[in-house]
Amino acid sequence: MSWSVFVNYRTGDEAGLAAMIERDLAGRFGHAEVFRASKSIEPGEDFSEGLVRGVRGARVLLAVIGARWFARSENGCRLVDDPADWPRREIQEALALGIAVVPVLVDNAPRLETAQLPGPLGGLARCQYVRIHHRTIDADLERLAAAVRRFVPQTADESEEQVRFGGIGHIAGNVGTIVFGSGAVINAAPCPERHSRRDGLLGVDGCP
Repeated sequence: MSWSVFVNYRTGDEAGLAAMIERDLAGRFGHAEVFRASKSIEPGEDFSEGLVRGVRGARVLLAVIGARWFARSENGCRLVDDPADWPRREIQEALALGIAVVPVLVDNAPRLETAQLPGPLGGLARCQYVRIHHRTIDADLERLAAAVRRFVPQTADESEEQVRFGGIGHIAGNVGTIVFGSGAVINAAPCPERHSRRDGLLGVDGCP
């Protein structure tokens, strides 16, 4: 099984934003295209196997990184330095497999530097990032979606456009034929009062 996007995050560091990103991208590209652990791993499933499956089935991994991404455990060690740390393991797996990784820096989280990261994650510092500010969340989610779009299969893009335009494929104004995305054809009576709209679709005055 495969999907387009794996949303990687650390519990306790912007988990809520990770959920928001997942919902936003799922709304644009379809729920089957976005993997997030707490949503995509079924109850009773081995979560470790589910996470590995999730990363390996993705085309791009979004690493959500906030102010607490470098949090420390009770013994004072950074969580990311532990080879068993799941956010690290997911990113490490993606880098090793050549899966695209996009750091999503939240608010004022600084850019990553190689020296900050454990050896296997060094490549993360060289990945081009996207920044999301809570104050400009709508515009930033748009930019993130634009960055992710190239990893989404064309069929998902087409489905999104069909939903946006009510499933209409095209309108043949001269003959009054409407062709829907499903392939259904309706022959409508032609209307003499037609005009072109700015968006390129055919406008009809006085027609239902």
